[in-house]
Amino acid sequence: MCFTSIKNIDPKPSKEVQDLQDELSLSNNEWTQAFKDLNEKVVKAEEKSKKLEESHSADIKYIVSLLVNEMIEKVNGENVDGEKNNAKQKYKSDSFDQHGSKKTRFE
Repeated sequence: MCFTSIKNIDPKPSKEVQDLQDELSLSNNEWTQAFKDLNEKVVKAEEKSKKLEESHSADIKYIVSLLVNEMIEKVNGENVDGEKNNAKQKYKSDSFDQHGSKKTRFE
């Protein structure tokens, strides 16, 4: 370890040393402020990302519910326009033979 005695420290540094110390101090202050600014931007970006993620999730849930409702309407025999369709009847006629017995899949 190296120790410096107080005798070696110049009580009044030269003009060049003082200028360098001032420049270093100014640079440290600038870097500190730049770091704070960037950190603030990151926090805001994370908040925005979280809001967009929540909005995206809500949009997906809405779309899925629309699709499920449309599928339920199709199965119940109504298409999107409210017209009856014969999906149920077609299933019944395909599943049962003319005597009312259930058809086997591998006939």
